[in-house]
Amino acid sequence: MDSNELRSLIAKFHQKTITDLELARLKMFVGQQDAQEKLEDIDFPELPPAELPAHLYAGIRRRISRPVKQIWLAAAASVLLAGLVAGWLWHTPSVKPVVWAKVSAASGERKKVILPDSSVVYLNAGSTLSYPDTARLVHLKGEAFFEITQNAEQPFMVQTVHTTTRVLGTTFNIEAHEREGITRVTLVSGKVETGDSLHKMILLPGKMMVFENNTGRQFQQSAEGNATARIKGELVFNGVSLQEALARIGEAYNIKVILSKDMHKNYSITGHFEKESPEKILDALLAVYGFKWRKTADTYQVYQ
Repeated sequence: MDSNELRSLIAKFHQKTITDLELARLKMFVGQQDAQEKLEDIDFPELPPAELPAHLYAGIRRRISRPVKQIWLAAAASVLLAGLVAGWLWHTPSVKPVVWAKVSAASGERKKVILPDSSVVYLNAGSTLSYPDTARLVHLKGEAFFEITQNAEQPFMVQTVHTTTRVLGTTFNIEAHEREGITRVTLVSGKVETGDSLHKMILLPGKMMVFENNTGRQFQQSAEGNATARIKGELVFNGVSLQEALARIGEAYNIKVILSKDMHKNYSITGHFEKESPEKILDALLAVYGFKWRKTADTYQVYQ
């Protein structure tokens, strides 16, 4: 989250105009270890200290070594950080702190995670899922398939580094590998709203949102393959680069797969590969381009 977005979200929080998606993104930011450090690096606009309760303002001034003209939103941000961790409301300090759980799937393994609301997440190899014990909110790094229980009064939120997906009750898949620079959300059933803090789109079954992390560009297209096959550990690629496809094969089978240095990395791969040996999957995937592979020691090398 950049400083402009953070400044905007904090202002909306205090003005009580923040949306559910924006609130979920702000909550996720507050849960990061470097949240306070990032807050202290931001120049906030001026607002009279009288807008804050006197006891909070006095405590904040002792903690923030900033010019007084910048004190309000910097102060509000600091209070926000403490308040959210304690329960999200200044006047309820006795609220039980939120406890976060973290589940990781190492290379070569997949994990089934049952959330507190009975929703089910199938976490792919090389991925991490974090979630609180009191809210329908998760943070995903990597890839996972979701089966979300219905609750019309409390939407379910999935946060990645760049996007937020809001659902009521549905099944969908999210790919959010930072190394690729692209986030994908594929809907199997139901309906979801997804996007970043500035732009949202509604997905219907069989559609996929593609979000370019660096530019913020997002678009919708038809999804190829059977997204539910991921539950069984099968590999489904929707326009991923050759390099990314090989990285996911490596994670799925806990092996090392590399491209020869003279090869182009960005060939587009679309396909569905059943749970076979890595050798058979490489044969099928590379045959389209006439590429080959060889194994030396513990490494599979792809070459022309």
